[in-house]
Amino acid sequence: MYLTVQLMQDKDKEELQKVFIAMDKNGDGKLSREELIDGFVSMGESHASAAKMVNQILFNLDIDKNGYIGYSEFLIAMMDRKKLVTRNNLKEAFDAFDKDKNGFIDGREMKELLGVGKQFSERTWTNMIKDVDKNADQKISFDEFEKMMNSFVK
Repeated sequence: MYLTVQLMQDKDKEELQKVFIAMDKNGDGKLSREELIDGFVSMGESHASAAKMVNQILFNLDIDKNGYIGYSEFLIAMMDRKKLVTRNNLKEAFDAFDKDKNGFIDGREMKELLGVGKQFSERTWTNMIKDVDKNADQKISFDEFEKMMNSFVK
């Protein structure tokens, strides 16, 4: 989720933030099923269509199954994935991971950004790298990163 939100352009995030705030009728920082449906209806969707979309959003994004969508989850649901994965956006995201600026993302850098507050085994980190590392050098190049991210939008 972190990486996806980081790829978004600031102006797109600002627009969606306004929509989120307008939909969050009670101001609690999360959107209930009813607030989501009302929001989609106000954007021109029929109630039936909005309810179907909201059910799908809650099913896919409500990770803790509490019946609410937080701001980051909302951004992911609303973004245009094809627009998100431009070469420029991907380069900015890659550079955010590549802390030592050597042109690669290694396990330490991945842990630094994605592992905050998470207890994953060393094997999990190795497997994350291995899944993307097509030439088996134990690090991710920009080309490997770009191919992985583009595979998500197909």
